[in-house]
Amino acid sequence: MAPKDGWERLREREDQEEREREEALQAELLKKRLQSGGRSKGDAAGDLAREASLQTSGSSTEKLIELLDRVEPLMEQVHILYSQYFTGVERLPPVERRKQLDQIMNSLALMPKPTQVLQFRFKSVQSRYQSFCEQWERKLRDMESGKGPGRISRQK
Repeated sequence: MAPKDGWERLREREDQEEREREEALQAELLKKRLQSGGRSKGDAAGDLAREASLQTSGSSTEKLIELLDRVEPLMEQVHILYSQYFTGVERLPPVERRKQLDQIMNSLALMPKPTQVLQFRFKSVQSRYQSFCEQWERKLRDMESGKGPGRISRQK
């Protein structure tokens, strides 16, 4: 193995410092959750949030990529479920899935984005998430006020 140059040593030191910061942040989050009482064991949304914030293996970059990979299909799934609710196929809105999505997005927002590629990907996902949230909230308000799909009163 060839001796390491200065840049390789610097990168290794930065990686080690990043891992230490991530572990300290995770320990602090765990401490706050334990002090606040945490969530019930059956709470799937809480389990996903804990898993997202407390994973200790791998670097924070790998965790960020994993969460981004996980949140995109979840967002599509929630969008489809809301569409089914708005058209009358489903009787209830997807509250639990929405909680999961919200918690993962909050975890992603708190994570460091070390490269511009990951920053761009997160911003794209976040923008799409915000658009969906605004659309869902607007349609829910319309349904509650009687303007929703299938509930529009026709006046002549």
